Parts: sequence; C-alpha cells; structure tokens
Amino acid sequence: MKKIDYIKTNKYSAEISINGEIVSNINLEALLKSGLKVGNALDDDINNLIAYSEKLNAKKFLLASIARNQKSEREARMKLHQKGFTKHAVDFALDFAKKYDYINDEKFAYFFAQIGYQSKGEHRIRHELRLKGISDNLIEKALEKFSEGQCETASRFAQKYMLGKEINLKNIDKLYKFLMSRGYDYEIVMPIIDKFRKDE
Repeated sequence: MKKIDYIKTNKYSAEISINGEIVSNINLEALLKSGLKVGNALDDDINNLIAYSEKLNAKKFLLASIARNQKSEREARMKLHQKGFTKHAVDFALDFAKKYDYINDEKFAYFFAQIGYQSKGEHRIRHELRLKGISDNLIEKALEKFSEGQCETASRFAQKYMLGKEINLKNIDKLYKFLMSRGYDYEIVMPIIDKFRKDE
C-alpha cells in the first residue's frame, strides 16, 4: 500500500505526490473517476489511475493533432510514440479515433489523391501515400477516381513552366525532367514534349 501525500489540480491536469515521488500531468477525468484522495491507497488503484490517465492524455493529444491536419494511421501512431506514450495508450487513442472515423486510411487516401492530382502525377502520389503507410489496395482505389484528368493537368503545368521561355531543345529537356519529377507517367509526358518539339 502506498500513501498519497497531496493532490494539486489546475485547469488542465493534476499533480500527485506518492510516497514523496511526484507524478505530474495526471488527467483530471481519470483522477475524478478513480475516486482517490489524500491518504493511503492500494498500489493497483494508483497504477490503474496512472495508466488510464496516460490513455486519456494520448487520446487528447491525438485529437488535437488531427484537428491541425489529417493523418494516416501510421503517421498518428508515430506521432504518439514520438511523444513518449506507451503502446497501450497509443492503441487506446487510435482505437477511439478509428471508432469515430477521425482516422480512416481510405478517406485519407481519397482526399490526399484529390489534392495531389492538382499538382502531382500518379507515381509521386502513390509513393507519398506508401510512405504514410497506406496499403496498395487503398492507394489504387483512390487513384482510380482521379486518373482521367492527368493529361490536362500535366499539359497545364507544362504551359505554365514554358511561359516566357524560348522553345528550344535545352528548355524542352528541362520541361521533360520537370514533369517526370512531378510524378507523371512517361506516356503522359511524351505527347506534351513531342508537341513542344514540333513547335521548336
């Protein structure tokens, strides 16, 4: 059995002294539900409070992080681990977020592809989604919905890139490298390049 020497609370969290050892950043909701007060307390009750407090803090941190910008499950998991939360707390926070659809890799892939197609080719979008932990199945499903406009988007970027530049082999070669670096397929890039070559 341990002794709770004191409990200090503020607007956001609590600080507890247990046998002279200070434990800070205790979640207020967890403290309230525990029913613990100053005095003697069972070890299990204190351990359960600390564990549950960490889970709620992980959930709070994750929701605040998602509110700033949407994340894939892998990104969210990495963010929580980097913050120092235990595996149990991380799993708790992610389960909550997925249950209420705050984290949904299928929707994430869809919106990422939707935005990405405005400035990138499929290869680059596919690569970036893989880095974010999205499965190939979900990536291909998302890309299917936006692939039709690739030629028009690439052509528009080419026109913008060549605006004010002399149409010669050197600049056309730079245009080719630029479009490929944006992740556009060779089959999409070459007709654009051929058109500029004819205008040279």
